[in-house]
Amino acid sequence: MYYQAALRTDRMCKATTGLTASEFKNFIPDFTYYYNELIAKRKKNRERKIGGGRNSKIETIEEKLFYILWYMKTYPTFDVASFWVGFARSNACTWMHELLPILELTMKRKFVLPQRKIANPEEFLRLFPETKEIFVDGVERLKQRPKKKKAQ
Repeated sequence: MYYQAALRTDRMCKATTGLTASEFKNFIPDFTYYYNELIAKRKKNRERKIGGGRNSKIETIEEKLFYILWYMKTYPTFDVASFWVGFARSNACTWMHELLPILELTMKRKFVLPQRKIANPEEFLRLFPETKEIFVDGVERLKQRPKKKKAQ
């Protein structure tokens, strides 16, 4: 994966990851910390040092960070991601599921993540007080009703 080309200009870095090149570089230490923490927790009784074993297509921490940011920004299918990076489709899925929690931990530390679940309209209005109107997109579904008025 040739991620360095994207880091040369802020425009390309933002287009591929959503961050400027300096933000990307500032992101690396925290991402590295959480990545190493996850690897250390995964296996307690290791026979080899961390990093031992087969080499991956995504070797460096910068490549891992770039991959997950690129994946989240462009949201390709696993087939497309595996084509661009050069590994099997199953590895694209594995890397995404492995790196996403690390990215979320890092984002919580560096930035404020948006709240994903809002329980009711009052909570929505409390979180977004500048909102004037809310449109709900819905689909009408036919429902069979009894013919008799009393049964309806």
